[in-house]
Amino acid sequence: MRAATAAASLLLLASTGLARALEAATPHQLSFWQITDVHMNPDYPSGCGGCKAGTPGKPCGTFADYYCGSSPELYTSAMDFMRSAQGETPAAFAVHTGDFPDVWNRQNDQNHTYFLGNVRFQATQLKKTFRETPVFYALGNHDYPAAPGCPYMPACASHYDAMCQIFSADLDASAMAMCKAHGYYYVDHPKLPGVRVVVLNTEYFNWEGGVDLGDPVDAAAADAHLQWLEQALATAPGKAMIFGHIPPTSSIPASEDGYTGGTMPGHTAPGVQLWWQNHIERYAKIVSSSHKVTCVLYHCPSDLPSTVPITLLC
Repeated sequence: MRAATAAASLLLLASTGLARALEAATPHQLSFWQITDVHMNPDYPSGCGGCKAGTPGKPCGTFADYYCGSSPELYTSAMDFMRSAQGETPAAFAVHTGDFPDVWNRQNDQNHTYFLGNVRFQATQLKKTFRETPVFYALGNHDYPAAPGCPYMPACASHYDAMCQIFSADLDASAMAMCKAHGYYYVDHPKLPGVRVVVLNTEYFNWEGGVDLGDPVDAAAADAHLQWLEQALATAPGKAMIFGHIPPTSSIPASEDGYTGGTMPGHTAPGVQLWWQNHIERYAKIVSSSHKVTCVLYHCPSDLPSTVPITLLC
């Protein structure tokens, strides 16, 4: 992977990279931009107001801070960098792999209207940067403010509807319907002939977000997502790229005390661990056996365990 950093202060809060995906069946290269984990605070740097307490006596950074997210200025400067860096050969598409706001640290982002304004700002700036370039989005674990019952339907219906409307510029009717129904979708975009873009909603696998895969209902929803992924790859007209936020194979860490110690409410460790292992193997098999996937990219590809037989080609 070839990466270009917009500013040294981006750290892990707002990383921007230029990646190349090699299509195995064709001699040309497909270049695209990835933006992830921006954790933007629209009010930054107002004294870190509304954020969790940081180190006593330590002021917020100029453009970003671990406890206060990143500033709109940092985000727009990243957009400026991306616009200038691509030169005369524009990227084929751009993908934002989630965590738009910093809802865990920022109290205002628990307000849904305020939260959507934050997401809309980022999507608008990104589209201005890539006016003629398709832009796709994945939901991250910070992208569910004050939304009890999410990621499951029907409790999450209004949230998915609002978010997918913001993401709608490059989604066709089928992708929009799937996005609104589950927060995941695939797109066969006319500007990307022969490449299906598959966007996962990894909250269905994220224990940290409150998902309990020892629960039959939660597990069934995650299984349904994997079944959908299998069909999306099987019916892809050519190659496929998979994008998401947290790699499903690392969303339920075997080392977590809640699972290995059997302290998850109402469930024993062996049962949950068995589902976890089955999940890893099934996901890996779906991706590797399709023979169509040229790229698997999440907010941090290194999260993929080395034991999983998936090769990152991005």
